[in-house]
Amino acid sequence: MMGATGAIYTIYLLSNNGVRIGLIDRIESIEYALVTNDIGVMKIVITPGVTIPSTALPDGSLEVWRRTLDGVSTLVGETRWLIQRQTVTREGNGLVKVTLFALSPLWLFGEPGRFIDAFATTSGALKTGTFDNLMKAFVRENAGSSASSSRQILGLTVDPDTSQAPSTTKSAAWQPLLKVLKDLADSSAQSGTYLAFDLIATGDVSGLGLIFQTFVGQRGIDRRLTSGNGAVVLGSAYGNLAETSLEVDYSTEVTFCKTGGQGDGSGRLIGSYTNTDRTTATPLRWREVFKDATSYDNTTGLNDEAENVVRANRVRAVISGKVQATQDTQFGRHWNWGDYVTVQEFGYQFDARIDAVSVTYTGGREEVNAVVRAEVFLT
Repeated sequence: MMGATGAIYTIYLLSNNGVRIGLIDRIESIEYALVTNDIGVMKIVITPGVTIPSTALPDGSLEVWRRTLDGVSTLVGETRWLIQRQTVTREGNGLVKVTLFALSPLWLFGEPGRFIDAFATTSGALKTGTFDNLMKAFVRENAGSSASSSRQILGLTVDPDTSQAPSTTKSAAWQPLLKVLKDLADSSAQSGTYLAFDLIATGDVSGLGLIFQTFVGQRGIDRRLTSGNGAVVLGSAYGNLAETSLEVDYSTEVTFCKTGGQGDGSGRLIGSYTNTDRTTATPLRWREVFKDATSYDNTTGLNDEAENVVRANRVRAVISGKVQATQDTQFGRHWNWGDYVTVQEFGYQFDARIDAVSVTYTGGREEVNAVVRAEVFLT
């Protein structure tokens, strides 16, 4: 946990058609959590006596700006938060208090939200390409310009393809869109390329404009020792990392996978992948699994799926800790959500991403909780 800061928050309320309709300048508290590749959550308790116009419910939004002591203003989450719930309570003095609950726009891709509306063997569900390009294709076809008019999210655009990640084959028929995006991000990381995605506010921020973007390497800024971007080095020795742990687990390692695709009996398509270095590492390291993958009608996809299973279950060292505020590690000044930093702990040096941040702001005091976590594959 980081100590209280002097940050100042400014909150704009937007109607459900994206027009600013007011400034919420009387609040009791703000709580929010940012998680890379997942839905962020926000809760705002408004000072009693303030009411919310009906045009903000549902699907109105909040622009939450955070300003640090040195005057740097940032849009929290780089996006607008979609209001989905309101609680109204009457205080003992008769005044009415409103609490708003909002979600980051990735909620639009969840369940309910959007799913891959295509049969298993069609081009809408079975695709080959780089992980980042596949993400964009699935979004375009199920929520963007290539979707049917009723499924298009108003104001949504998709970044151009950039082919920055490895290639793969992905089958995703009828699955929730957000799940498919997460699966692609996880598989890309297992293949050696960290991949993040998000819906970012476009233009001058106000309005319905959202753009789907992918991020290779890190969600935020590369601040590792080797980056040259104002390095952030975390470790208990520097007083800026606490509750650290290091774990190495061999029990779930997979060294051989066989996948079963379409077909029956001896005519069923089969794929496989072997980590030959690990199967012979010790007399007990042949660790096999079988995975049903009936949506695949070709061995290339089945072999890729088998490799993904093996890579996902390699032996890894996991280090984690909670960021502590020091003179050189202030949230919003020296680092932010999604940044890539260096961790030195337990005699190791790791590259780690700050993929989860939660904040509570009450009575003019802000408390920041940030978790840093790194995984290093040992095989």
